[in-house]
Amino acid sequence: MTDHRIPSARAGGSTAPDRSAQSAALINGLDPVFAGPLFDGRDPKLAGVFMRGSRQVRLDITALPLIMRREVGWWLATCARTSERQAHASEWNRWAVTVADVIARHPHVASFADRPLAEWMTAWARRFHADRGRMPAPGHRLRAEHALRGMLERLLRQYASDVDWWRHDIWSLRLDPRIPRREHEPRANTAVRWGDITPVWLREGTKFYLRLQMESGQLT
Repeated sequence: MTDHRIPSARAGGSTAPDRSAQSAALINGLDPVFAGPLFDGRDPKLAGVFMRGSRQVRLDITALPLIMRREVGWWLATCARTSERQAHASEWNRWAVTVADVIARHPHVASFADRPLAEWMTAWARRFHADRGRMPAPGHRLRAEHALRGMLERLLRQYASDVDWWRHDIWSLRLDPRIPRREHEPRANTAVRWGDITPVWLREGTKFYLRLQMESGQLT
């Protein structure tokens, strides 16, 4: 599974002061309803944030540390602002339980960005098995991955906004306006994921070469 960490981020996790400041910037100016830690899908201010089948479920992220609560609040606000995605309250309640379990094992984890998607999914499956005595069905696992991936990709992009666009392992025309594109781009929703290409030198060399081709207009 692709590693969705920020380029050059330390595997041991980021420094807490940096994440504290970054997460505070995420929620600056947001409606107080997104501060949580309780989110009621029936609240008119949260209209359209949650999927229809989960609007009667209250999302509770009380157990998460402040930085993660800010990140979830920012993600829900992003869903409301862009209307591109909706959150599933039940899936996120399970993620809240999973994250609390991870933090109990690894207290230095303070942000969703401190772990790649693959490690979060391993923790989610472990918790699922502990709760139910069986492994999750593929469809259930896919829904959980879909829920976190949507936020994680955007969060990493937000935290690494000062990183050159081509250094990211995800090239998304929708998420990064710096990526060269045609005037009327017919594939504006396209995303390319480079994280599965190994060895690293091949991945980085390919990205560097394509960046030169795209910025010079030789490749569109």
